[in-house]
Amino acid sequence: MNDALPTLPGAYRWWYVDAISADGRDALVAIFFSGSVFSPYYAARLRDGRAPRPSEHAAVHVAVYRDGRPWYWHLAERDAGASLRCEGGVLSLGRSSWRVDAHGRHTLRLDDGARRGVRGEVSFDPLEPPLTREPVVLAPNVADHTWHARVPRARVRARFERPGFSLDADGYHDTNAGSEPMERALRSWDWARMHTPDGTSVLYDVVARDGQRFTHRLGAVSAAARASETSQRTGWGIAVPGSLCVPDPTPVHRIVESTPFYARYFLRDAAGRIGMGESLDLARFDSPVVRWMLRWRTSRLRPATGVAA
Repeated sequence: MNDALPTLPGAYRWWYVDAISADGRDALVAIFFSGSVFSPYYAARLRDGRAPRPSEHAAVHVAVYRDGRPWYWHLAERDAGASLRCEGGVLSLGRSSWRVDAHGRHTLRLDDGARRGVRGEVSFDPLEPPLTREPVVLAPNVADHTWHARVPRARVRARFERPGFSLDADGYHDTNAGSEPMERALRSWDWARMHTPDGTSVLYDVVARDGQRFTHRLGAVSAAARASETSQRTGWGIAVPGSLCVPDPTPVHRIVESTPFYARYFLRDAAGRIGMGESLDLARFDSPVVRWMLRWRTSRLRPATGVAA
C-alpha cells in the first residue's frame, strides 16, 4: 500500500473490498476514501469556487447485509489533513488504517472514534493475482479516471465490535482514482464481479458525459460482454441491468442497496454462485436535491475528537 494520495481539488482515490457468504445471506463492503467523491460537503466547496484538498474530505464507509437485506450502513467523513498518509505499506486515516504486510495480507482496522461509530477489523489474503499490471483508464481520451482490480479473489475474515458482526467468505478488492470529480466526465456505469471455477470475471461498462460507451472486460469474460440493454428500475428510478456478463449473462438476483443515485445488488448464476454489482447514475448524483439529501447519510467528524460536527 504505497499509492500516491490525490492532491488536486476535486481529485479522489478510494480503496474497496467486499465479501459475500457462499449462500448469499451475509455480505460486507468497506471503502476508504481520500477525497470522498460522494461527499455533499466536498461537492459544495468545489461548487463555491473554493479549492479543498482531498485530505480534508477523507472517509470510511462500511455496509453490512444480512439475509440479503441492508443491516448496517456507516459513512463518516473527516478532515484528516496531514494525518492522512499512505507509505510503508500502510494507509492511515485517523484511528483507522489499511495495512499490507510483506506476505501480501491486507488488514483493515476501522475505528472512527465516535461513541456510536464503527469499530472492527477486516483481513484478507489474495487467492488470485491482479487482473492487470497497471490501472485501467475507464474512459480513454475523455478523462483520467482509473480502476485497478488488484485482488480479484481473496479469503476475507471480518470481526466487528460495532456492529456485532463476523464473516468468513471469499471477496474482492480494487481501487479507483481520478484528478477531478467523476461527474464532470462520466455519466454512468454498471460494474459487476463474479468468482467462477475458471477465475474471477469483472465487467465495467462506462458511459461518458458525451455519450461514448467504454466496456472493460477482465478475466473469463466473453469479448462481446457488456451490461444488458434490458433493465429494471429501483424505487428511486435508477436503471439496473437485467443481467451482466460475468462471464455469461448473469441475472441480477437481489437489489440490496437503493439510493437516489446508485444501486448495489447481488447476481446469481445458474450454478448458484453469488456475485456483487453496482449501477451508478452520476447525472442524478449531480442534482442539487440529491446532494442535499446526502447530508442525512454522511457524518462529518471533527478532526481532534472524532465526534459528529
